[in-house]
Amino acid sequence: MSFALRQAFVSDIQDIMNVEADAFFTPIREKEEVFVERITVFPQGFFVLIDEDTNKVCGYFASERWESYALTSDDFLLDHSARERHKNNGSYVYISSMGILQAYRGKGLGTYLFTESCNTLAKTLTDVKAFVLLVNEQWKSALKIYREYGFVQKGVLEKFFPQYQTQTGVVCVGDGIVMEKVL
Repeated sequence: MSFALRQAFVSDIQDIMNVEADAFFTPIREKEEVFVERITVFPQGFFVLIDEDTNKVCGYFASERWESYALTSDDFLLDHSARERHKNNGSYVYISSMGILQAYRGKGLGTYLFTESCNTLAKTLTDVKAFVLLVNEQWKSALKIYREYGFVQKGVLEKFFPQYQTQTGVVCVGDGIVMEKVL
């Protein structure tokens, strides 16, 4: 199998939404119009991972540029408007979402998607001070990827993630971990 990373296009939206539906439980899935807006507002910060053998989108990485952020829930709202928040000359790249189809997990592709996307952004956006993201404390694989890339915890947003039921029947409510990597 071989994989390639490329910039996303609005024409990829159905594939992106398939990844979103496969990767996240309903209460934390973002809406199609949110992704379309992100692609439109900051196309150079939205990537898709392609399985070159099948030409299938198997993952995505979305980001925005922010002027600043605070350690409050209001700064990290689900379905927030990229059009309102994004600043072309913002000092921070906020990694708003990343997902991989479940069938492609456990192969190192999450690390590849995250690392290559961040590396591309760091090379092209030389005026950015830092990357920032929010992750559910329960997503151990994601936390591992972020820590290995050099992200450190900046704060905790208690019970940020809504209650949802997992495939094993466990009801979860998660704290949000705000992480940052200074460039």
